[in-house]
Amino acid sequence: MMNKPDPNHSFEEISQRFDHEASPHNADEAQIFNSYRWIQRNLREFEIPTLDLTPLKTRLQRENRKWRRYESSILVARRIWKPAIAFCGIALILYAYSFSSPPIRSVQCHAYGETDETKPSQVWSFLLNNGYFVNTPLKRKTVIQLTENSRIECEPDTRIAIRYGKSRNIYLHQGEILVHAAALPDSTMAVITPWLRTDVIGTIFRVKIIP
Repeated sequence: MMNKPDPNHSFEEISQRFDHEASPHNADEAQIFNSYRWIQRNLREFEIPTLDLTPLKTRLQRENRKWRRYESSILVARRIWKPAIAFCGIALILYAYSFSSPPIRSVQCHAYGETDETKPSQVWSFLLNNGYFVNTPLKRKTVIQLTENSRIECEPDTRIAIRYGKSRNIYLHQGEILVHAAALPDSTMAVITPWLRTDVIGTIFRVKIIP
């Protein structure tokens, strides 16, 4: 059994003397020196294993690509969700409007200017076909052709709505129109303004609202 070291020499002093390759003072210190040598020898032979980081690097790169695609999807969604909601809202409003008044059976309309022909917007045509008021363009006349062969020529900035009931009703709130009313059996055409109503069977007439 190893005897206790000399209390006059601490382990720190013994280690320092070992590091300076001093000679042990006694058999106990010699045994401690031998233990130090054994530890040094085994530490030199011990090798820390190296880690292969390639799989980890590959996985991190794959996860990074996934995250970038996810971020791109979020940015795209943020750009389109507001216009998409607005479009859906307008579509729902127009769809609800189509049930609030009797639509005319069919309206064919086109707008023309002095030198070229232009087509009204889809929203404008939708409102007109479903019996709602529309304003014609400011700088050109508009011709509204009905499938029963009636024709309505509208001056610029005319506010008009067309609805079918027992009679073919044209509502005029501003502007001027020239009506070519087709004669139909058991059907009259009426132009209704805020001040008067005109009913005809089949003729050509003009109505103008003077502010």
